[in-house]
Amino acid sequence: MDKKEIITRFWEDVAAQNAEKLETYFLPNATINWHNTNERFSVEEYIIANCEYPGDWFGNVERIEIIDDLAISVTRVWQIDNDMSFHAVSFFK
Repeated sequence: MDKKEIITRFWEDVAAQNAEKLETYFLPNATINWHNTNERFSVEEYIIANCEYPGDWFGNVERIEIIDDLAISVTRVWQIDNDMSFHAVSFFK
């Protein structure tokens, strides 16, 4: 499986709030930074924040760029009832 496919599956699991699968994408000591809110999470904290967020979600990866060992994705996530929509620009290493 190539990096683009892994990132696409990651965002599918984020939207599905699939805690078991989300854990498999990270090293145990990974740090997840949300720069827009100045928050930093461990893997466990990130999964809680993502999976306990209310509502049902869809996601669509709009763009993925791979530069050496860095992957950048642009993803839109939205609530099924279209009440909220967000874009996330993510950097994976």
